[in-house]
Amino acid sequence: MRGLGLRPWMPLAGRLDHPWLLPRADVIHGPNFAAPAHPRARTAITIHDLAFRNFPEQYPAGVAEELDCAVRDAVRRGAWILCDSDATLADVRERYHPSEERCRRVYLGIDDAYSVGFPPISERGWPA
Repeated sequence: MRGLGLRPWMPLAGRLDHPWLLPRADVIHGPNFAAPAHPRARTAITIHDLAFRNFPEQYPAGVAEELDCAVRDAVRRGAWILCDSDATLADVRERYHPSEERCRRVYLGIDDAYSVGFPPISERGWPA
């Protein structure tokens, strides 16, 4: 299979403690506050909100602190910080002070350039 440029499927379980066993990657994305550390890959995380900081009493014991540590660690390591709203972007910049060039707002969804050939939602019979 390697001769064809294919790799056999390799589960990550148990490999995170041994980074030399991780599959090759250029970018690791954590879609919800944290991403596993990879010695040779750049990291990006998505932050949806800072409710864990603003309303920690609404979270199980230890969860707010764990999320806070994950975000602080990502900022410290120089990860790209992706926020899905301007409000979250402002909150993250105020609370964690990431570098300007590594903290961006990226809306969730698909760019119109990729929706070619799909009729508008209202024509599909879904609520507009």
